[in-house]
Amino acid sequence: MNQLLTQHQQRQGDLDPLQAPPTFSWPEWLRQCHQAIEGKGGIVSVVDSDRAPTGEQRKIIRNRIGELQPWIIEATQEEKAAIVTQLLLAFPMQSSGETAATYRAKAYLDALHDVPAWAIDAGRRDWQDGKARDLGGGRPDFRFAPSPPVFRMYAVAHANIAWSEHYRLREILNAKIRKVPTKKQRARMAARLGQLSADLAESMAVDKSSEAQRQAERRARLQLGDIAKEAAK
Repeated sequence: MNQLLTQHQQRQGDLDPLQAPPTFSWPEWLRQCHQAIEGKGGIVSVVDSDRAPTGEQRKIIRNRIGELQPWIIEATQEEKAAIVTQLLLAFPMQSSGETAATYRAKAYLDALHDVPAWAIDAGRRDWQDGKARDLGGGRPDFRFAPSPPVFRMYAVAHANIAWSEHYRLREILNAKIRKVPTKKQRARMAARLGQLSADLAESMAVDKSSEAQRQAERRARLQLGDIAKEAAK
């Protein structure tokens, strides 16, 4: 494992390849930003401008994405082999023979093709410590090492911690912003519409002729156009 750590440090700096990613408690504004996104998981996602992150908040999101980056990178073959070897040495194999062992080891490496080292090791510890939970295939048999696909499920359960957060943060940054009026703009428009309605009613009460109605309607259309332009800014 010391050799594994040295290899990973050369790749990732001073990070421990077997250490879980640093935790980050999402603030309320970040949760609201993600909840407000429409079309999550689709080709194009949209968020209203009044729910989109500010420039400073985007910096926080980018920093967290950068922080997660080392924890979503696939383990090297050497890292995977070291962890799988530790697992297999701790448990007897149900099949015997050198050829069977070789194919079995390759099956583990293939099954873990995209999983980070820390998640693979977390899955190993779950099994070794008897903490592996039932993933739908019945009670785990801790007398033997898990099969490659089962071991992958346990490793991926840990990897999803970083994968899912990284994906959701990218969703927030990549969502197309749909311009909507701010609270102040909506209040101002409501006030102008109220005033327009009052002015129109007053004009009609003073002069009920057809020409007066046409003039009042014309003024109303012009003012409504101004309000619409303000809302589009």
